[in-house]
Amino acid sequence: MAVVLQRRDWENPGVTQLNRLAAHPPFA
Repeated sequence: MAVVLQRRDWENPGVTQLNRLAAHPPFA
């Protein structure tokens, strides 16, 4: 999954932040 996130990172830098929050939400 890390590879997919990295690929989308350079494609959509905004998506990376959303994925990080969804991966480990601080409020969860």
